[in-house]
Amino acid sequence: SKATVSVLNCCNTTHTMATIRFEDLGKPIQQLLKGLNGGYNDEDLALMEWVSVKDMAKIYEELNAKKKAETIWKELKKDLEKRKEEQKKKAQLQAIAEAENEEARKALEDELAAQEEAERAAEEKARRKKEKRERKRREAEELAAQEAAAAEAEAEALAAEEEAAAAEAEAEEERQRRKEEKKARKEERERQRQEAEAAAAAAAAAEEAEEEARLAEEKAARKAEKKRLKKEAQKLAEEQDMLTEQKAALSKKKKADKQTLAEKWEEHVKNHPLEFGADEGEVIEQVQLERVTKRPPKEFLKVKFIRIPTFETSDEGTCFYNLEVNLTNSKKHTARARYNQFVELKQKLGGSLDQVQAPFPGKTFLKLKGDGLEKRRAQLEQWVNQVIQGLTTTRSYKGVHLSSKQQLRGDAARAEAERQRMLNAAVARQALYAICGLEQDEE
Repeated sequence: SKATVSVLNCCNTTHTMATIRFEDLGKPIQQLLKGLNGGYNDEDLALMEWVSVKDMAKIYEELNAKKKAETIWKELKKDLEKRKEEQKKKAQLQAIAEAENEEARKALEDELAAQEEAERAAEEKARRKKEKRERKRREAEELAAQEAAAAEAEAEALAAEEEAAAAEAEAEEERQRRKEEKKARKEERERQRQEAEAAAAAAAAAEEAEEEARLAEEKAARKAEKKRLKKEAQKLAEEQDMLTEQKAALSKKKKADKQTLAEKWEEHVKNHPLEFGADEGEVIEQVQLERVTKRPPKEFLKVKFIRIPTFETSDEGTCFYNLEVNLTNSKKHTARARYNQFVELKQKLGGSLDQVQAPFPGKTFLKLKGDGLEKRRAQLEQWVNQVIQGLTTTRSYKGVHLSSKQQLRGDAARAEAERQRMLNAAVARQALYAICGLEQDEE
């Protein structure tokens, strides 16, 4: 065939020799080629492609046996050329077989393609016949449907005529029934009117009797109410007299308490001459000074300042602020506090500290996140440190350290107000210690 001839022509072309270098050969081959008198060429190197391990061993043995290199090469070259020809024939036979297989495959594919084309043509023919039969069937069905529709329309027209006649008869019956109902309603209204007139006359009589009874009851109720109001007026007069007596007693007691408080304040000023000073020209004896001098009290506040570097949010959404508390004894203390604890401290402070100018971060309708929590942290740190500064510089009273170095003078009312302010400061101090996680001071 043409494919076989083409394969043979390709196999008969000059075989491209593999590039084999002398350095790639084994030592026995290199020694053999070097021993040749005439040397070697590229064709000789190309034959080395067909050298086997057995040949290498044979060359090695013959060289050791001192056999001539030309003889060894002549025998080896003959064997190599023979192997080359055998390989070439095998390649030609393999190529011929592959070409024949390719030709058979193409013939088979052509045959299969022809069969598929014939099948497609048969299917197309069958499809057209089926469509023609289907079209005839649909036309027959449409014709039957038209005939049935015409028959049905005729039957419906006949039924409509019968229904119209029946409806006319029913309408006549309905008109007669309505005429009778109208007459019955007219008779019923006349009967109800007569009954209503009789009931109205009876109701008027009963209403007149009820009105007379109600007027009598109201007259009795007004008489009883007048009597009750008279008793309440007497009771209110008695209570007014009692309140007047109590007010007079309270005023008397208040006046006595005020006088007692003034006397106590004068006694306190008299017993603390170093704190309140002495009148001009008055000489204070040393013995009296030693008697009234007391041991200096402990410091009022042991917190120096607070840092709030970070905050944390729990899985439930509760925010905790991490506190670094610096104490007056140079020690540090760490704690965690919630926003509500700062709110409690603010409530306990009230208006006792005028020095706090920093704004307190108020509550919000929604929970804060991110930048909102960071802003609240900075505001809380600024505010709580101003509170600490205010508590530290607050004047003391009742044995508390006096840090402002100002003399406490004034009347009894001023002293009472100052004492109340310091009590508020002491309560605020306890709330601050609770935030810092410190032990409460003993009074």
